[in-house]
Amino acid sequence: MTNIALSGRLKALADFIDPGARAADIGTDHGYLPIWLLQNGRCKRVIAADVNEGPLAAAARSAEEAGLRTQMDLRLGDGLTVLTPGEVDTVVIAGMGGETILNMLTQAPWAVHPDISLILQPQSKLPELLCGLHEMGCMVEKAKLAEERGRIYLVIQAAQGPSDAPNGAGCYVPKALQTARDPLLGAYIAQITQKLNKAADGVAQSETEAHLSAELRQTIEELSKISIGGDPHE
Repeated sequence: MTNIALSGRLKALADFIDPGARAADIGTDHGYLPIWLLQNGRCKRVIAADVNEGPLAAAARSAEEAGLRTQMDLRLGDGLTVLTPGEVDTVVIAGMGGETILNMLTQAPWAVHPDISLILQPQSKLPELLCGLHEMGCMVEKAKLAEERGRIYLVIQAAQGPSDAPNGAGCYVPKALQTARDPLLGAYIAQITQKLNKAADGVAQSETEAHLSAELRQTIEELSKISIGGDPHE
């Protein structure tokens, strides 16, 4: 197998993994991220886990073809239950809904620790994830955007630490991303705004949910100020 070339989304995850990290990729799918980490000397060993046998078997075949099978620890199981506290310092959970990610972390409280880096890429339910991380005592330390197949994804690095409760625009664009000057920020905000506009239109005619439409419009206004470099709370 030739060296793995990661997609934009997976490369963004890899960029947050420190050299020498003891990493676990939860929901590894075909194992491309762990193989890249090993091929590029970022990690000496990587735990690759998946809840389904099929993807894990595919990851095993890819690792074997790359001559890295002995360096990849393949584990079948649900979420972080495959890990023992203390054996990793970096946990990657990507390609899942925000609530699913949050549930995994809730069931493994040992992972919320200053010495453990959580590298997360939610596919949906971002506000729920960011609010949940705050309630668990986590702070978003770094954030970046990645484009893949016409969609822009948010990747965050979090760890135990003090944080402000996210609200409004902050539920979609954490402060770490607001200050990162990411070149994809404008397009990302446009993507979110389109979804929020659709949601606001959907509840605007409901007498019982009209207040939700107003809240969504307020969030959209805050997002527009971020996109032009302003303070969303001015």
